[in-house]
Amino acid sequence: MNLRWCFCKATAIFHLQLMRFAFLEGMSLSIPELHLFLYPSGVRIIIVMMTVFWLSIPFKEMCCNGTWSEVAYHLTPTILVLLLNLGQWNFPLFVVLCLLLVVLEFLFLRRLAKAKVQRADSPITEREFKKLRVRGMVVLGVLWCVGPGVYYAFKDGVVSPDYYAARDLWQEIVSDVRNTGEASEDVTGELNEEDHLWQALQENTWKSLPLQGKINVLQQLTNYETMVLNIPHIDISSSLISPYTYGGYSDKRNVIRLNVEHISNDPVEEVINTICHEVRHSFQWWAINAIDWDNSIFQSEYFKELRVWQENYDLYKSAEQYGFESYRSQPIEVDARNYAEKETERILELVER
Repeated sequence: MNLRWCFCKATAIFHLQLMRFAFLEGMSLSIPELHLFLYPSGVRIIIVMMTVFWLSIPFKEMCCNGTWSEVAYHLTPTILVLLLNLGQWNFPLFVVLCLLLVVLEFLFLRRLAKAKVQRADSPITEREFKKLRVRGMVVLGVLWCVGPGVYYAFKDGVVSPDYYAARDLWQEIVSDVRNTGEASEDVTGELNEEDHLWQALQENTWKSLPLQGKINVLQQLTNYETMVLNIPHIDISSSLISPYTYGGYSDKRNVIRLNVEHISNDPVEEVINTICHEVRHSFQWWAINAIDWDNSIFQSEYFKELRVWQENYDLYKSAEQYGFESYRSQPIEVDARNYAEKETERILELVER
């Protein structure tokens, strides 16, 4: 046994390292363009299944022979994960890489078939030819994808990205909405900012928007709601959070964080409801923090609801720790839910007029 043979065999540890990373780091994958949303539990299951499958298929015998093709073979599941990670950070590059890889693999197989014909005087067995084909495809795939995959892993991390509203994109959306001719026939003259918002929230228009466009529309809706409730500006962001969570408000950062799967897949009515619900939580927080609770006037019956909100914030019960019913029945959640239902109904009337 030489050193290279031992090294090549030892690369089987890549599979264990991949599973270790998935289980310990809580990795998630989000590619909205493919409607692919994998939470940490889903990623773990897929990586385990992929590893078991990859170590049991017949290709293993053809590649695991103590050469560099064995290194490429053991690296393939990791490279596939890194390629998907690249896809969630730079989808156009992901598409180009995949298409070019298909072309390269096709050209390689074609070249190999021609070489087989040209060597008719000293033919190789079908099994040997199959080994060359499999090893070549595996090595070519790994060499083609390893550079971009590793680069984005170091550059952005192996995590689901956060999406934010882009200030200059809203005007593009307004222009696109205006060109679709979706405005109501009874609307005449120059449309104001709110009219453009209602048009963008129409179901057909909403479905046609890319994820970044939807986030910008939701930022405009959030801005509108902050004016309605007369509270400070709130930024929104979107990422792949808990599969059972549509969104959440952070009073420390004054940010609403939305589940990217919720924005991408659910009806616009439900997304509007989420925005109204979370903005109401911001209103609650600003209301109870704008009061001097040492002043006796705020201990009167008139401010009883605000005192209940304050006590609830101090003793807040999360669904993960206390169960869904305990979370749902809290005063601030009941108030936010009631407000969101009424406000969503009002907004939908504006959208449909």
